[in-house]
Amino acid sequence: MNHFSLAFDVGTTNLDGRLYPAAGDSPAAVIRERNAQRRWGADIISRIQFANTNDAQGALLQRTLLTQIAQMTTSLLAQAGGGVVDRAVLVGNTAMLHFLCGLSVKGLGAAPFAPSSFFGSHITWGELWGAPDQTAAIPPEARVFIPPCTGAFTGADLTAALTTLENRKGIDAPFFLADLGTNCEVAFHGAGQEGTILAASAAAGPAFEGGAVSMDLPGSALVTALAAALDNGRIDRTGRLAPQAADGGSGFTQGDVRALQLAKAAVCAALAILAGEAGDPSLRDAPLYLCGAFGDAIVPAAAARIGLVPARFMGRVIPTGNAALDGAALMLGDGDAQQAAMCIAGRTRPVELAADPRFPKAFMDALDFSENL
Repeated sequence: MNHFSLAFDVGTTNLDGRLYPAAGDSPAAVIRERNAQRRWGADIISRIQFANTNDAQGALLQRTLLTQIAQMTTSLLAQAGGGVVDRAVLVGNTAMLHFLCGLSVKGLGAAPFAPSSFFGSHITWGELWGAPDQTAAIPPEARVFIPPCTGAFTGADLTAALTTLENRKGIDAPFFLADLGTNCEVAFHGAGQEGTILAASAAAGPAFEGGAVSMDLPGSALVTALAAALDNGRIDRTGRLAPQAADGGSGFTQGDVRALQLAKAAVCAALAILAGEAGDPSLRDAPLYLCGAFGDAIVPAAAARIGLVPARFMGRVIPTGNAALDGAALMLGDGDAQQAAMCIAGRTRPVELAADPRFPKAFMDALDFSENL
């Protein structure tokens, strides 16, 4: 029987999985699906509110997620010609991991936003599944590692992405990172492998992943289309559609524009505050790595045109793939990578934007579609 390892990025909007052979660095199969939990809310806050209504609804979110992962794993194994999963690494934001493990999210629903767990531990699939009707795709004894989170909204996906960049040749700190998705996470990594790390989250909503907009385009294509509409005058810098565009000439509705406007302002403001928090003048030359499926496909010039990233990063924006999933894959067979993730989490200081008095102004300043932010 063929034996495999499984890496999953459990996102708010999408689930991404890879199946790796026992010996080998290249995946035998890959899969992506929309998160089936979306029927109970497109964003994390909606799902937290749903889960906090009663215990049965929280259990429903967990069972939905575990069942979907098991079904996706069955599809991965079919692509690879059959076999069994021996071990897995699952990453995601803090709330998604609480849903996955069936933990209470009451502490994530209101200030001071205290998670039930920061994870960074091993568990078996049987302990996760918690029922006698085990799935054949993942046996109950399969070992699962969930890397550590660093805050209520800076999760194991960000830790995994930072682990990837620390291990990738040609990348030296200091650098900035933005994992662009429904729950955008941003980080600043100080100089050296032992540098201090600052991390924050920005609630962008599902627009970057093609949700909450009427156009049937991926997020990166939406950003490119929006930049073009700004250049040809169909949308002004405040986000208002020109009369001819409002009649359908741009392909955007006013609601589409506002959803993207709010999302990009949250990310831009978060990056601006982290840059100010780092406070080192030498950061003028630090690159910004964009990761996630959306971040990897985005055209940097289009991101700059709509003001998604502050002007200080012009010419230094580098798409870098799904670094969170890459980090999960690194940790599958490498205890050193798992230990590195634990060390990264220990060096990370969360910056709580919701309580930061600078954030409202930074957010308002970033709402305009302007390259001069």
